[in-house]
Amino acid sequence: MNELATQFDTLPPHDLDAERSAIASFIVDQTGEIRRHIAQLVTPDSFFLPDNGIIFGVLLKMHEQAKPIDIVTLRDALKATGQYDEVGGVQYLGEVLQTVPSAANGETYAKIVRDHAARRWLIRKADTLRRASCDTSNEPVKIAAALRDSLDPFIARVGPKKELSGGANELRERLDDIAAGKIVNMPFGAFPKLTTVGQALQPGSLSIFVGTPGDGKTFAIMSWIAAWTAAGIPVSVLMCEQTRAWHLTRFMAMLWQDGNMMDYEWQKANPAIMREREEASRDAVEAVGRTIHVATLNAMTLNDAGDWIEAEAEKSRILIVDPITALDAGDQSWKEDKRMAARTKKAMERHGSSAIFVTHPKKGTRPNGIITLDDIAGGQAYQGFSDFVMSIYRHMPRKTVEIRKMGYPEQVNVNRTLHINKARNGTGAGLTIAADFSKNLQWSEVGIVTKEIKKNNYSEAV
Repeated sequence: MNELATQFDTLPPHDLDAERSAIASFIVDQTGEIRRHIAQLVTPDSFFLPDNGIIFGVLLKMHEQAKPIDIVTLRDALKATGQYDEVGGVQYLGEVLQTVPSAANGETYAKIVRDHAARRWLIRKADTLRRASCDTSNEPVKIAAALRDSLDPFIARVGPKKELSGGANELRERLDDIAAGKIVNMPFGAFPKLTTVGQALQPGSLSIFVGTPGDGKTFAIMSWIAAWTAAGIPVSVLMCEQTRAWHLTRFMAMLWQDGNMMDYEWQKANPAIMREREEASRDAVEAVGRTIHVATLNAMTLNDAGDWIEAEAEKSRILIVDPITALDAGDQSWKEDKRMAARTKKAMERHGSSAIFVTHPKKGTRPNGIITLDDIAGGQAYQGFSDFVMSIYRHMPRKTVEIRKMGYPEQVNVNRTLHINKARNGTGAGLTIAADFSKNLQWSEVGIVTKEIKKNNYSEAV
């Protein structure tokens, strides 16, 4: 029995059907919009039935943590808090779900719940006011002042909101989410400056990573996957060239900092070393291997990859397709590229994930110059929908560039540079990051290039 109900001969205002319907709408909503509105209207304390308040509290926490919500994940969350049986278990959850066919009227149900909660609050406040007024030791002015101080926030909370169609509410919601730490830019592994100036992996983003064969794209991606996996960030990767074992061999070579491990003849000549290292690094290899899905065994189309992205976005914070150009786009590739980019962008925004498409320059473009947006395979489709575009370059011989270190210019020799072609959410558009990929397969970020000096006359096979 609700605590307030014990104070009256009849039950205070409430509507259990509206409470169950609001919860059911929150569960079945597929767009996220109804959930957002319900979360703005009610809190767990708004529900008259304590069980309903417990269920909504768990749902609200899942929503704030951007976790997938359905009857199965709700059940698991309630079991994790030890409240599953307390709220009635599968029988009550089933009854709740049967109250609505869709989430369409969820906001209406939530308003009913909110208004009844407001009436119960007023009843409690009236009773508090009555008791305080009957106590002759209280000063009437102080009683009235306390009433005013409590009524102002109450009116602001439950009163009619000004309808703003120009986006002010959306802006406020985004600023609140940023302040609460709900919008977080994911790091690019060992590239802190790239992470900061690019802001490429904010929720809802689509990034393009372009380079010619041999520039080190997949090695860079492997280093990022390893860092994300180690940090517990959910990742899904669709590898469209080579097998998973092939990619994991490269990853293991990076772990052991030994490029020989990628050579077939060396593997054949050193089976004991390979087996020993595989055993020692099995947990790390298994963790990275779980993120990798392979598209090479089937003739996967762009549409198939779109289905994969929409499914994986529900459970992964970062998704990668490498390379997107290996997928079959059909006879009208420009249409399919555009449809794929739009579909991916929408899925990222809906689930708060980030996607990276790995691609290459169009045939016939300048292999030795800066790759422009127009040079990217996928063309206008990827330009329009992407938030971040970055191209990678291998320099053999090494390139001498100038960076700033501790406020002073310094010349360094590097074998890789990363040029930021586009950074919609960051300040890095047009900047170049100096980097190094060593013989032992390790990446290091050197700094932001302030000036290109010259190419050196020596070479290094990396």
